Amino acid sequence: MPRLVRAPHDLATRAVTACLAFAAVGLGLQWAAADAAGHGSVAPGVLKLVQNLVQYIALWCLMLFFLFAGFGPAARGRARREILPLAAAAVALTAAMFATPPGLRDHTFASADMRVPGVAAFYGLGGLYFLYVLVQTGRWAWQYADESDPRMRWGLRTASVGLGVSALASAVRVGFVVVRFAGGAVPASATGAAALALVLGGLLFMLGVIYPAVLTRAAAIRAWSDHRRVYRELAPLWELFHEVYPQDALHGPYGPRRDRFALWRVHRRFWRRVVEIRDGLVQLSPHLADVAFSAEEPRQEQIRKLTEAVRRQRSGVRPTSSAAVLVAAPATAAPEADVEQLLALSRALQARQLQDGAS
Repeated sequence: MPRLVRAPHDLATRAVTACLAFAAVGLGLQWAAADAAGHGSVAPGVLKLVQNLVQYIALWCLMLFFLFAGFGPAARGRARREILPLAAAAVALTAAMFATPPGLRDHTFASADMRVPGVAAFYGLGGLYFLYVLVQTGRWAWQYADESDPRMRWGLRTASVGLGVSALASAVRVGFVVVRFAGGAVPASATGAAALALVLGGLLFMLGVIYPAVLTRAAAIRAWSDHRRVYRELAPLWELFHEVYPQDALHGPYGPRRDRFALWRVHRRFWRRVVEIRDGLVQLSPHLADVAFSAEEPRQEQIRKLTEAVRRQRSGVRPTSSAAVLVAAPATAAPEADVEQLLALSRALQARQLQDGAS
């Protein structure tokens, strides 16, 4: 839903949102149909019919998602043509249900009397549309995977394999309908195996769908953890400058106290700390020039002169020049390289503070 709000005109987003909505409604109707079959509160077969139609619409929306995701707005014409098989399946299922005697309408695949033409048509024709949608969706998902990044590609291909397994199981079930309609018997173990294959296909599909999201979330968690760790390790260097330039602290919209406990704002707090440290180095630059600070010196010597420059600033000593001194220069223009240099300086400062505290 948030993605739909941000991109209301995106066809793929509309399709997947509608798919989830219809799937949720279909699940509720499935429970309602089971309850109605036992109590007779609704005309026989009505809820079962509606539940199946809603599920087919959900599958149709899923098919359109991969169609739009892979081919964009150019697929509008194909999407409109896909309404015809859906409408034909809906008409066929409705006719089959009402052609079935009321006492035989509330059935399941395993218990239904397939020798009744309406019952066989309901499961056979419905299964054929189910098979058609799965094959088309799996094919478009595989094509979409070829154009995606490696992370998405693995997930989409897994989802496509899951759809293929479900399609194979659906084809087998349609075959079972034909056998039973002709008066043959299908072992319960075979029916159970086909049902298990449908479940397995669904699980593979779900695994493929959530795999990219899980990897993305894992990467976000790692970034959050790294920023939180570095934020803490930069504390000695930040505190050194905060003592002499407290007015330069950048506070969030809720103030420093509340922002301190806002764990979801770790990234902003991290970059704010980096900026504040750089601001402190810039302002301290004239004092660093006075103490002959050099980036070529050993790190401990740099720390000694840095603390001396801070002491001069705190004592009110006026610098003799306005020259700029380069401190902790990154090797590249990447922000991460700048952070690494500041982090090394902060660690050296902390080591110096621990050494002074122990002596």
